[in-house]
Order: sequence, then structure tokens, then C-alpha cells
Amino acid sequence: MSHGHFLGMGGFTLVSDKVHQLEEPEQPGWMSATADWDPYAEYVRQREMCQLGTLTFERFQELVQDPNVVFPAITAAQIKDRSKGDGLSKLLAIMQSSWFILQCVARGIQGLALTELELVTLAMASLNAITFAFWWSKPLSVQEPVNVYVPAPAGVPGEKSNRRNEEDDDVSITAREFIDESLNEVSRAYRVHKGYNLPGTFGLYLVRLPLRLFFVLTYPVFLLFPLGIFFLLWIIKAKKVEKAQDDNMVATRVVLTLRRLRYKLTRSIRRYFGDMGGPLGNFWFTDYYYQPTYIKNWFIIIPASFFLLVLVLLLISPLFAIFTVASFTFTAVFDIVTSNTVPPGATHVPSFYAPRTKSDRCSRMIVFAIFGVVFGGIHCFGWNFIFPTNSERSIWRYTSVVLTVIPFVAAPIDYILENVKLDSGFSKKVRLALDIFMTIILFTYVPARLSLIAQALALLREQPPAACFAVDWTKYIPHLFN
Repeated sequence: MSHGHFLGMGGFTLVSDKVHQLEEPEQPGWMSATADWDPYAEYVRQREMCQLGTLTFERFQELVQDPNVVFPAITAAQIKDRSKGDGLSKLLAIMQSSWFILQCVARGIQGLALTELELVTLAMASLNAITFAFWWSKPLSVQEPVNVYVPAPAGVPGEKSNRRNEEDDDVSITAREFIDESLNEVSRAYRVHKGYNLPGTFGLYLVRLPLRLFFVLTYPVFLLFPLGIFFLLWIIKAKKVEKAQDDNMVATRVVLTLRRLRYKLTRSIRRYFGDMGGPLGNFWFTDYYYQPTYIKNWFIIIPASFFLLVLVLLLISPLFAIFTVASFTFTAVFDIVTSNTVPPGATHVPSFYAPRTKSDRCSRMIVFAIFGVVFGGIHCFGWNFIFPTNSERSIWRYTSVVLTVIPFVAAPIDYILENVKLDSGFSKKVRLALDIFMTIILFTYVPARLSLIAQALALLREQPPAACFAVDWTKYIPHLFN
């Protein structure tokens, strides 16, 4: 059980066996004055390239059949030793939750009022025992994963050195460089045109010197415009979205569509303002700063493009906000339910990651139905609580019923979607309808849950006097004398 939890939480990471062939330099961080590469930095880079990502449940099922892969002989005791929690900490948490539940029960027995916030907390605390029962063997907050060495696939870096052969282009711009280049041009003009129209040649090249000096003086100011464009393009950058595998839920398709629209929109803006054909195309080519085209780009086109980009982003900001909020909402809600994949090469698993197993066909629906109904039903205990207004009483009752009914309704639908093939003809339309219905009720459940939390906090402003009384525990202590 400990190994299963450790695998599910991303405790094992795949490493290429080529890492054993790498030799650490004798002098870490050393770099020769004449060398163009750091051997220790190259060693660190190749070690990082040998990291193949987290071992997923699906990948584990494949590797366990491979005789060439030897899994590390780590015991359950060694896994627990990496955990930041033990049985004592779990026992203290259970005792604290049990004491709170006992207080709530005692208040009901003695006729004392229970606040809505305590009722919401009671619903959460009631699930702690179930959580600890399922997760008793799960390690807590393990920081370092265990390496699983696998044969290196074709093309894995480390087989040959990737020593850099060319230096990065020097794009620094200084006054000394401009002046030196101007004087060099004058010198070249004297050597090339010696004996010809020498005064005219000197005059032609000396005119460029004031222009260069003007460029140097204004460079710090006008540099802000291309840097501003780069910054804005970096902010709106969106990753290309690939189609999700084995996930045909309507909500997933909605999220992908929203992300694709945002990617296409931002990609068009970035291509216009940031590609080589745009205003920043000649930004880094400082050899042409004296030419009219470059002067026009530097002093007119780039500043104008910056203000144009700001205006465009302001105009489409509402659309960006809609895409962001909708995508975040769909993703945040459905990641809790359908977070069963790990991106290739990821160093850790998602927060709500749970690999798909055969038991999901039944167990997930049963757990969701039973404990969802129990969780929502506890909120229904406040049906006859004293509320400041009738509207607040009605809102509490409606949202409590929603939290109780939705898990009971969603469980059989989820079972049908998981176990019944609805891929053709009329059955495909039925599946689409069920998907849409599941999406609607799930997005009804989340606002109802948030509404109950907000109501519990708001209702603290006015509580009956009995809510301030403490439980009289002496009533439960036997007395020898009256």
C-alpha cells in the first residue's frame, strides 16, 4: 500500500542509465580563460537531460514487464522514513476532529444553538476519518523521489558532447563602439579613396559621427519601447494546446476550445509584432543603425508599434478575461475529477492526480454517491436553524438540498458513461446529452458549495444567545453526592 501511494504521488522518477557513464569533472565550476565552455556546467546539463520525468502508473505497468528494468529495492519502512508525518501526528489530527464532532453532538443534546459555520466545519470534519482510513499508509510531503534507471531511448542526450562551437552574438551597444567604428570607417575611406575625392569622402563619413552620437544618447530612452513590446508579448504568450487523449468529456472539449482560441489570438499578435517581418525584425542588428530604414524603425516604427500593441491589448482585454476566467473555472473544477494524466517529461504529478484503474468503473461512483450524500446531508441539519431573514433561510435550504441530491444523481450517470459504450448512432447523442447534463450539475454543485461557505461566514453577524453558551460537560460526569 505504501508503494502504491508513493507511485501515485510521483515518488518514482525515470532516469536514463546513460547517467552512469557521465564523469564529474575534478574541479567543479572551473572554466579556463581561453575555453568557451564550462565542463562542470556541461556535466550538470547532461545529467538534467538524463531525467526522463515522473514514473506514471501507466508507464509502470509497461516497465514491470520489461526484464531489463530493475526497480529499486526500497521497502515500506524506508518510504515511511521519508514521510514528514507519522502515526502520532495522524492520531492527534483524528482526536482533534473527533473532539470537535463530539462537541457538536453534545450541543445538540443539550439544546444549545450551533452556528452555520460550525455546521459547515462539521461536514468537513466528518470526512476526516474516511480520508485517514484511505490514506493511512500514504507518505506525507516527500521531497526527493527515488530513481528508476531505464535503458536510454534513441536520441537521449549524453551519448556525445554538446560542446558549444559558436559564441553567442554580442548585441551590446556602447558609445565607445560607435565612435571606434566611425573612426575606422574614416580610416578605411582614407586608405581606399586615397588620391581621389578625399574631402568629399571625409565629409560623407564624418556626417555619420553626430548621428551615431545622437543614437547613443537617445538609446536608453528608445530602448524602453522594444523592451516594452517584448514584455507585453511575453505576458500574453500562450502554449500550444494538443488534443487530450482518451478524454471525450464535454467540459474537456470546452477547455481545449477556449485554449485554442486564446492561442490563435495571441499567436497572431505575437507574429505581427515580434517576428522578423514585424517592427522588431531589425532590432538586434546594430550594424545598420546609420541607414535610413533602421533610423525609421528605431525612432518611429517601434515606438508607434508599442503604443499600438498597448491599444490592441486594451481593446481585447475583455475577451482575454472571458477566456481566462472560463478556462480557469472549467480546468479548476474538472481537474479535481479527471486529473488522471501526467504531461510527458513532467517532474511532478498534478495536485489532484489519480491514475485510472479498473476499480474506477464502480468504486468511484459508490464513494461519490455515499460520501457526497452524507456530506450534503449534514448541511441539511441546519434546516430549522434561526436565520436573520427568510431569504437567507431559503438560500441555505436550497443549497443544502443541491449538495445532497447532486452526488446521488451524478453517480449512476457517471457509471453509465464509464461502463456503457455509447459511440454510434442514437447512443452517441445520448452520451452527448449525459455529458452536457453532468457538466451542468457539476457547475451547479461548485457555486452551491461556495455559497454555503459564504453564508456561514455572513451569518456570524447575528446569532441566537444560545450559540454563545459552552457545553456543560459536568452533566456527563457521575456525582457521588448531590
